[in-house]
Amino acid sequence: MNFDQIAALDLRPRALREPVPTDLRIGMIGLGRFVNNSVLPAYRSRGYNVVAAADPDETARERAQALHRVSTVYADYREMLDKEKLDVVDINLRWDRGMSPARVEAVREAAARGVNIQLAKPLAATYAQCLEILELTKAAGVKLAVNQNSRYAPAFFAAGELIRQGAIGRLISAGIQWDSARGLQHRPNFDAVHDVTVHQVDILLSWFDQEPSLIFANQTRKTEAGSVLGAILVFDDGSNGMIRDDFAAELRRTWPITAVGEEGALDGTDDIEILEAGQPRMVRGYLRLGLHKQPGAALDIPLMYRYAPESFASTMGDLLLAIQKGDEPWANGENVLRTMRVLFAIEESIQTGRPVAPSSIKAS
Repeated sequence: MNFDQIAALDLRPRALREPVPTDLRIGMIGLGRFVNNSVLPAYRSRGYNVVAAADPDETARERAQALHRVSTVYADYREMLDKEKLDVVDINLRWDRGMSPARVEAVREAAARGVNIQLAKPLAATYAQCLEILELTKAAGVKLAVNQNSRYAPAFFAAGELIRQGAIGRLISAGIQWDSARGLQHRPNFDAVHDVTVHQVDILLSWFDQEPSLIFANQTRKTEAGSVLGAILVFDDGSNGMIRDDFAAELRRTWPITAVGEEGALDGTDDIEILEAGQPRMVRGYLRLGLHKQPGAALDIPLMYRYAPESFASTMGDLLLAIQKGDEPWANGENVLRTMRVLFAIEESIQTGRPVAPSSIKAS
């Protein structure tokens, strides 16, 4: 491909390229800070039909009604599932603090009623729970999507689409970093691997579209300043991926990427545009492409949308389109199960100090 052909590509997810059905009825389970601050505003911005929500916290329910115009709220999600004729339920129960079994139970209840499901990342806290979720949805014949929204982010999705379109030839190496500045990830007891590194794993696998044969990872000792994680992913075709997650440094908040193919290379960063009090702004997102046969020349790839709200809206939009078209959402259960195997392999490698094959991850 030449620069003119590359510049003509539409590098948006299908939920931003195609009309998304707005008549399908969505119910929310869980109305925590993240849902109120990011998820519901994204759905509202795209006109998605959120008809009901459930949360035992009365204040959270009141906020959803007042700020996001959710007309009907429930304290018990089972009552919502019984009373509302939902097409989709968006489950946002926490995965940690011993609540992952509650996510599995919510999937069980929704699937038993024939309701399609979107589940907040990560899929579950254990591999056995991940498998159980997939088995429940398969047995019920309902669709399962996982809100791995970062793979839909503008720079990350565009990089992946350029790779898939062959713009830089066969992918031979790619890397992604997360520089978290100050935040929850800096606490010594925060499970940043399961909560944050899962994004980097999922993005890389969306580019390589294969499971690595071997993982080696290390995480520096956790201190009051946090920790730093490094991981190498080795693929059978000789390519490799690299992750570096900085949960210690306070001087920057960036999310840079690199990808090298046989014919060209990409570099860039995404801009999540979700600011919290006292946090520095991330570097404005960009993506740049160069071809090996034209050294010194580069093409700036225009990013046509923002991380928020569009990446959150695109995950749900992709599921709504899958329901309409009778196909599968991109971030479906089987697809994300691969992400989780690699994540659990990273955790095991950190714990043992040895390389781990994701294929060795089994339900215990």
